[in-house]
Amino acid sequence: MDRKEIKNSIDYIRIVDDLNNEALKFCIDRLYPFMNYQVLKKKDVRKVDLEEWLLKFNDKVPEYREKRERGSLNFFLYLLQLYLTESLKCVEGSKAEKYKNKALSIIDKVLYNDFVLDDIDDVVFIFIGLFRFHEKDISNSKNIPIKKEIQFTYFQEDAELLESIRDDGVYCEPREIVPSKNFIQFLKTAYYEERKAARDFMYINNILFLSRGLQRQGFFL
Repeated sequence: MDRKEIKNSIDYIRIVDDLNNEALKFCIDRLYPFMNYQVLKKKDVRKVDLEEWLLKFNDKVPEYREKRERGSLNFFLYLLQLYLTESLKCVEGSKAEKYKNKALSIIDKVLYNDFVLDDIDDVVFIFIGLFRFHEKDISNSKNIPIKKEIQFTYFQEDAELLESIRDDGVYCEPREIVPSKNFIQFLKTAYYEERKAARDFMYINNILFLSRGLQRQGFFL
């Protein structure tokens, strides 16, 4: 019998409400360029403004076959799952591979069972930790297996790493992000925009969880 995914959406209100002032500032600094405010300046953006924007943003989750109707959290995890599976190779038996498998196991649990927010924290934590191995050459992540010990902690500089995945990730993004039927369709602008929207969506949510993770590690005391 096939399992049915539980529809899950990201609780943006809870995540933003939990951020202290410094974590909020860190988050807004990186998300403000996406907000397209005409009058409101970055320094004037409040928690409620960020929450309002995120809820509107959530309504515009990129449509991807049937993924949209499964909720924003499931779409986010679906993208992370694709990158972990297709874009992050690990040496067999390494600790990196064990962490990667742990992240994939958590994603599977969240998609089909109840979860706590800590589960998503763990997946993002592992995702960033693994990609940090490739921070000097994101485009080669598909070709170079991770073999050395990975430092699993957050750094504020991880925001730049996430930017690199968003901007340079076009070279390492999973093929499945593009639902094209043939090569001509693959080249069409519509598919380029869909790919970009998916990467932006993943980046924005990763920044939220990075901000949350940095705060929990004590960076913003």
